[in-house]
Amino acid sequence: MPDREQLQNRILFSLSNEIARIRGKDDMLHLIRTTLKQYVDFDDSFIMRYNQTSKTCRSYIFHVENGRSANPAFDSQLDIEYPVEDDRITDNDMPEVQDVELLLSAGHKQLSFIQSTGIKEFVTFKLVEGNSLIGLFVLLSEKKNSLTKDSLDLLRKISYPISIATANIIANEEITKREEEKNLLLSLSHEIAALKNRQDLFHVVNGKIKKLFSVQEFGFSKIDEGGETFSALVMDMGEEIRSHSDYDKTIATHFSVADPLFTEVINAEDPVLYEVDELAKQPDLPAYVYFWKSLGIQKVLIAALRVGGAPVGTAIFILKKDAVINTKNLLLKGVCSQLAVAVSNILANEKIQKRDEEKTILLSLSNEFAALKNREDLSKVVNARIKVLFSLEEFGIAQIDESGETYSAFTLEFNERSKQIQDFASVISARYSVHDPICSQILQSEEPLLFDVEEIFNQPDMPAYVGFWKKSGFRFYLTMRLRVGGKNIGYIVFHLPYKEAVDPKSILLRGICAQLAVAVSNILANEKILAREDEKARLLEFSNAMASARDKQTLAKILKTQLKDLFGIEDYVIHALSKDKKTHRPVLFDQEADFAQHPDFQKLIYIDTDVNDGVFNKILASDDMVAFNVEEWFNSPTPPAYSDAAKAIDLKRMAGIPIKLGRENIAVMNFRKDGISPFTFQRPLFKSICSQLAISISNIMANDEINGREAEKSLLLEFSNAIASVRDKYVFAKVLKQQLMKLFLIEDYVINILSEDGQEVIRFMYDIENEIFQKQEFLKLLDNPINVNDGVFNKILESDVPVTFKVEEWATWKNPPVYLQAAIATGLRNLTGMRLQLGEKNIAFISFKHDDFGLPPSQLPFLKSICSQITIAVSNIIANEKVNEQLVEIRQYKEQLEEEKIYLKEEIETAHNYSEIIGESPGIKKVFRMVTQVAASDSTVLLLGETGTGKELIARAIHNSSPRKDKLMIKINCAALPANLIESELFGHERGSFTGAFERRIGKFELANNGTLFLDEIGEMPLELQVKLLRALQEKEIERIGGKTTIKTDVRIIAATNRDLEKLMEEGKFRLDLYYRLNIFPIQLPPLRERREDIPQLASHFVLRFCKKAGKNITSLSNKALEQLQQYDWPGNIRELEHLIERSVLLATGDSIKALDLPNPKTRMVTKVESESFKIQTIFDNEKEYILKILKYTDGRITGEGGAAQLLGIPPSTLNSRIKKLGIRKEHHG
Repeated sequence: MPDREQLQNRILFSLSNEIARIRGKDDMLHLIRTTLKQYVDFDDSFIMRYNQTSKTCRSYIFHVENGRSANPAFDSQLDIEYPVEDDRITDNDMPEVQDVELLLSAGHKQLSFIQSTGIKEFVTFKLVEGNSLIGLFVLLSEKKNSLTKDSLDLLRKISYPISIATANIIANEEITKREEEKNLLLSLSHEIAALKNRQDLFHVVNGKIKKLFSVQEFGFSKIDEGGETFSALVMDMGEEIRSHSDYDKTIATHFSVADPLFTEVINAEDPVLYEVDELAKQPDLPAYVYFWKSLGIQKVLIAALRVGGAPVGTAIFILKKDAVINTKNLLLKGVCSQLAVAVSNILANEKIQKRDEEKTILLSLSNEFAALKNREDLSKVVNARIKVLFSLEEFGIAQIDESGETYSAFTLEFNERSKQIQDFASVISARYSVHDPICSQILQSEEPLLFDVEEIFNQPDMPAYVGFWKKSGFRFYLTMRLRVGGKNIGYIVFHLPYKEAVDPKSILLRGICAQLAVAVSNILANEKILAREDEKARLLEFSNAMASARDKQTLAKILKTQLKDLFGIEDYVIHALSKDKKTHRPVLFDQEADFAQHPDFQKLIYIDTDVNDGVFNKILASDDMVAFNVEEWFNSPTPPAYSDAAKAIDLKRMAGIPIKLGRENIAVMNFRKDGISPFTFQRPLFKSICSQLAISISNIMANDEINGREAEKSLLLEFSNAIASVRDKYVFAKVLKQQLMKLFLIEDYVINILSEDGQEVIRFMYDIENEIFQKQEFLKLLDNPINVNDGVFNKILESDVPVTFKVEEWATWKNPPVYLQAAIATGLRNLTGMRLQLGEKNIAFISFKHDDFGLPPSQLPFLKSICSQITIAVSNIIANEKVNEQLVEIRQYKEQLEEEKIYLKEEIETAHNYSEIIGESPGIKKVFRMVTQVAASDSTVLLLGETGTGKELIARAIHNSSPRKDKLMIKINCAALPANLIESELFGHERGSFTGAFERRIGKFELANNGTLFLDEIGEMPLELQVKLLRALQEKEIERIGGKTTIKTDVRIIAATNRDLEKLMEEGKFRLDLYYRLNIFPIQLPPLRERREDIPQLASHFVLRFCKKAGKNITSLSNKALEQLQQYDWPGNIRELEHLIERSVLLATGDSIKALDLPNPKTRMVTKVESESFKIQTIFDNEKEYILKILKYTDGRITGEGGAAQLLGIPPSTLNSRIKKLGIRKEHHG
């Protein structure tokens, strides 16, 4: 054992000495191949270098047998990065020998190559420097069990010296590499310093740098001027890449510096290596990434090029597939720094060269522009030089008009395709606002602007030519303002075939535009001089022609001829403005023109029309001519007042221009001319003629004002004469309607007066013959005062001028006027009102229907004068009506006295009858006692008894015995009057409260005030009236039909009936509450058959009365007659006895009545039975009676199982409707 250890120590000492002398890889290989192999049995050896970043190992120093190194796959195996993940290798100081076959069966597929070369087993030792792993020492054997325990122990002991030697070799190689890189950078620096252009840069990179870093193709990009985009500078691409369909587009594109890839590279300290397949999976990448992927490029190295810390571009290296590169490599960074300087120098040289070329071009163009005299010459120069210079197809120049508010085409150069577009003519002839989104941007920018039609097409408020641009097929338009002496005069626009066709930052472009601005300004100045000379001649001719006119119509004809000759204008109308500029009216036109005969235009002559109609306000807002498409008016929700006349004469296009006197608008000229165009219409001349017309129009307006005042005076006098003699309200209504139509075209009107306290409005006057005022919605409002503070009436009364309301807006109010529905039903759209004042007091107001009532201030005094006349007339009529009402009231009091006189006479007559109440029977004596008991009180008395029992006599006896005996007892028979008249008889009515109510009438309640009201046959009173009677009894107040106030009454009620009221209540024909109100002191009058002892005395009384009346002398009744009287049942009671005695007196021939002609009892019985078994009723009453019975049967329940609707076999809704129609109430059926 000691011998083995001594031997091993000698071997270890010998190996350590040799390892200490190792300086390079060859020394290490010699040690392993010769010395180490003497002591250890192995076939091949590898020293693997460890990569700390990727945690992998790669072949560094190796020795293999020739047979295995000749294997075609051997070289590729050397480049493989093997992951170091096995803890048995990295953590074990004495690794075990690994069996290749066993490891393969365990899934280590990477060992398949060494197995294929005959290797059976291997062992791995780690190489460390300090505590860091720097590599692995691997020995391989073709035999199994060749590595003994002693060999492994020896290898373990020498692994540390081999680690030191390997670390030294790596350090020496790094030092050598740094020296080589330093020398290379120094060499490149000299070559790059000599670079002058892109071609030189191409040769340097292609000759040296490509080989240095395994580059397949390369390219350089530069950051464009402005710093917002970057583009290609130098490209070295193979045929495969150059032949790609997207190659030209990609290298010509200017990409945004904000794209994520470029941003990452610029912000990175080191070059960035990209795996294209992985990169392409990310979102929002620039197009060139997908271009790389489509070419199959796998690896791209991109480095930022910076000079003085500022980026100038990037270097792009397309690497070979097997290239391995360290992005932190100092050589790579140094090369990129040198390339950055080269790119910066090349760009600076190109900029200087470009500016020199541009100066030469500008100098040449300056001479050509200076010689230009007109637009045609300008077009030739632009076509021959500028379009060729920038490879353009089309261009246009726009000029700002003299107003500074609009612009139009100055000169245009379009190809034939653009000229065939449908909108071409209208687009180039139109005028556009300088405030539109396109022009305003151009004029405000000092730089050229590039517009993308696709981006701006759908944006709001774009001018019409943007749509034309889109149709022309060009997508990009480069524009630049034209400015001379600090003033914008227009702009130029170039149609680009693609976005990058012209650099917007080009100094040459700016220089050319500056020279174009001067050329355009000179041409415009020349044109202006020529135009002024022509205008002077034409104005002189026009002035001479106008001076020959002697009247308004002659002036109109001369003006028409001049406008036709000078401008091709066919028809015109001059509208004068009111003093407040809010309205206009036609004052000068050819009266023989077709439009002048149209009824709608004739109306316009006599009324002032609001200028804010979408036409006149636009004309007045402009200092220039304004053109209109008339057909658009017809589809407008609020067309101008003259749109119907325009349609009738087939007017398609119209233009207007303001006429000014000094700076003040005094009129507007509208005219018809086909094809109104800014190129063909001589606007300056036309405006000069309008200035001359201003004086003539001003004189016409002054004369019209004087004539108008005289006409108003005449009309006012005529109006005053028309109404002066009118005293009747209805006659005045007709006269006023005629006058309002004549003066103001007002068709319908209403005059409302104020109540005495000024809080309510009452209808006073309107045209009763007008069908509008016959509608029920209007009639319902007639007798109902309306609160003055309803948002309409109060505003009219507060205003000193007419106030107009839109009816449709009332519906949106929180509290709309009560007459809203009536206004809608009568078709009212606008309501205008004007107050009527007597002195300083509002007494009424007039409101009228007028779809377009616009009163000019000039006519307001006239309207107020008319309203003053109306106020006086209304005041007089109101006074007359009050006098008439007082006369009517006096007449009514007179009539009331006459009626009281009649009732007093009847009372006197019946007073005699009271003394003739005859009877000694117990029944009648009981009645006398009850009369005595109740007479002195005011209690209601209910007299019950059969027909003819003397109920009225008893009622009068009660009244005559009461404290009210000095007042009237008024009688009303509830069965003798129709149901619709009983209420009027009881409570009275106001005039006009119903059809036929021509005057007010006092009811019986008022007539009986402080007296007694006798309601005979109370059981026949209709149910609906019973309610009102009950209220009158309870509240002691009544209200006339159609009245608005209650009247207090003090009336004693005596009611009488021959009906069974309790049975009527059960049948629902008499109210329970009324019954209890009347049945305070009931008196039952006995029938005659129950007081037979009084018959002889009554018969004698009647004989004496009728003998006296007939002039006969009958002294007695025979015993037979008296017996007949005693035996008869007297169904008609005392009345029947009275009538029988009267007939018997007339038939008697002697001094006594011997026999009586009494009815046959059987006949009476049959008649009675028949009358009881057959009751005549209307269908209405029968239906009502039957429904009442059903409701009583169901206890008032209508719906559900066993309800009235189910029993009747009709829906509940139908039954409810019938109940309401029949007037059935809950109290009728309990």
